[in-house]
Amino acid sequence: MASKKDITHLIKLLDDPDEEIYMMLEKEFLGMGIDVVPELEKAWDGSLNELVQTRLENIIHTAQFTDIKDQLNNWAENGYNDLLFGAFIIAKYQFPDLSYEEVEQKIEQIRHDAWLELTPNLTALEKVKIINHILFDIHKFSGNIANYYSPRNSYINQVLEMKKGNPISLSLVYSVISQRLGIPIYGVNLPKNFILAYADEVEGLHTYEGDE
Repeated sequence: MASKKDITHLIKLLDDPDEEIYMMLEKEFLGMGIDVVPELEKAWDGSLNELVQTRLENIIHTAQFTDIKDQLNNWAENGYNDLLFGAFIIAKYQFPDLSYEEVEQKIEQIRHDAWLELTPNLTALEKVKIINHILFDIHKFSGNIANYYSPRNSYINQVLEMKKGNPISLSLVYSVISQRLGIPIYGVNLPKNFILAYADEVEGLHTYEGDE
């Protein structure tokens, strides 16, 4: 990445009204990758020029979106093994400072609560009833009926905080917790519906293996 001095110099040029110059500067900044964003944010905070602020916002958002897209591509190329991490990457677009540990900690608390109730001799139906009880009765998760189309339903950190979501986000939480408990529950994308299914044998999928 360019030096801090070079970045500062380029930022000063953003007040030029020439659109072609701006496009060249934007390309230069985006070529530096996500690491340039903190310097651009500092410049935005210190600027009183509306044009400069708007241009900085555009560059910051584009850099963040490109980084998220690259992370998702890498996640996909590595086999989609960690569904929670994929949801975390998406949430980072809206919440750049979000840490995976924050999300992981909340999921692990729910998983641990369910683990305490499970025993090896339970049937599949009994295991599902325990997950339902922990998730919906103890932790009070429910569908976000009042704001079904709210973007917050798509961000895993918001779903875990509000205890509300849409069918896909709630199914994601449910399946992640189940798989971490060794219970083979996976999402099934049907026309106009998204459901969960208990699968005794699922080829090509991996469950989480963690220590108690």
